[in-house]
Amino acid sequence: MFPHDFFQAVGAIPILMLGLSFHMNFFPIFKGMENSNDRKITKSSLAGLIFCSAIYIIVGLFGYRLFGDKIDANLLLNIKYD
Repeated sequence: MFPHDFFQAVGAIPILMLGLSFHMNFFPIFKGMENSNDRKITKSSLAGLIFCSAIYIIVGLFGYRLFGDKIDANLLLNIKYD
């Protein structure tokens, strides 16, 4: 289920960016900006993608730290009730 090859893992990045992007809110955000132009919307889109990527990387690192590499695809099965 998880890619074992580095290139397969990197190949999933475009899918994640498309799934996590804010394309449905793009035009309302553009119209709501003060003095909107192409440069401002490009900067804000890039900032949003960087923010989303950073959050997902941080959550992934904490998840890896918590569960290690013996993680199951169903995260609920990984939780140990002591």
